[in-house]
Amino acid sequence: KIKGDYGFAHCNLFYEDIKGKNIGVENAMPYIENAIDKYINSDATEQDRRVCSDAIHLNMIKKYMKQVYRKDFENNVEYIGGEKEYKRDLNVGGYTVHLFGRLDRIDRVEDSNYGNVVRIVDYKTGAAKERNFNTFEQLMQCPNEGQKSRKNGFENIFEILFYCYLAYNNGEADVIKPELLYLSDLDDRDITM
Repeated sequence: KIKGDYGFAHCNLFYEDIKGKNIGVENAMPYIENAIDKYINSDATEQDRRVCSDAIHLNMIKKYMKQVYRKDFENNVEYIGGEKEYKRDLNVGGYTVHLFGRLDRIDRVEDSNYGNVVRIVDYKTGAAKERNFNTFEQLMQCPNEGQKSRKNGFENIFEILFYCYLAYNNGEADVIKPELLYLSDLDDRDITM
């Protein structure tokens, strides 16, 4: 099992390399391998280098990157950028609260309800978690004493909605679509309420 964002850390290099090019899925592997090599030889941590030097992990990373690209290619996704940082200050009760987030990926996609929209993607490497919630209170439910975080994936939903808030308030787009992309379930990406 791959822990952390291994495999996705390389995706942005891959998408930057093919941006503006019409690369079919069948021709993507050399670009994927090049992105992994670039990552290992530049910003990779020692742990990333160890994971990528293991043939089994490396093949998993390549496989997942190709699956992500296949889905994006089929859905005519336009990559805008990745690892983008946003900041926003809020005044709350006389105090300034500094908000910060680093978005994994920003795309432009066609949405059946809204037309051309900006999509904020948050990569997740663990098992797919709940993507549906009924009320804001359910989303904000605090963990019980002794628990480290919220259960059922609501922390992931909160995180991606927080990133969308930052992107929206920085003028990224009028319509923003949040998307959680789990390695274990690339076909199901939507969040619903």
